[in-house]
Amino acid sequence: MTALDPSAAEIRRLLDVLALAVPPKSAAFVSGPLASGRRRYERLDAREVRAGNAREMEAFAAALRARLGRPVISPARFEVPTWRGRTYGEFFRAVIERFAREVWFMDGWELSSGSVGELATCTRLQIPRLDAEGNAIEHRTALRRCRRGLEVAVRSGVDHASLRDAVGKLERSLGEVGHRSRPPERPWNA
Repeated sequence: MTALDPSAAEIRRLLDVLALAVPPKSAAFVSGPLASGRRRYERLDAREVRAGNAREMEAFAAALRARLGRPVISPARFEVPTWRGRTYGEFFRAVIERFAREVWFMDGWELSSGSVGELATCTRLQIPRLDAEGNAIEHRTALRRCRRGLEVAVRSGVDHASLRDAVGKLERSLGEVGHRSRPPERPWNA
């Protein structure tokens, strides 16, 4: 960690503040691209990428709140200028571990190294992984989508090292888990 990154104690304090409003394992968590995704690989300006992705994520989270009637955690509005991508990843994976009942993956999640890492966290912790319609994301489907996402990133010519690394970690995670933690077969519509 650099001097600009938060300490583990600071991250714990942020998690404790969130716990004041959200009971453990009670929330839906929204995962999708923020600083990356389709917009990044279309070579848009970084501010345009984040702003457009954040608008889409907030709209998705609002619809999910209305649909579920319970807490929905969206990373869209959370921005700390001194944090780097890895720090956001560590923080949001900790949020998922502590607060998520399930994680909803927006369309295009496979183009985001953060979302791929969040999917690996869900796999490891056996937290349900749902697509935008509420259907379980099976292991094979996850890997197929990640590999296609990586192909898109490679063809774009934009630096894709973090996505490549995240897909590799997911492949190892799914290999270690094997068939022990199959996601539920039914859609999660409530």
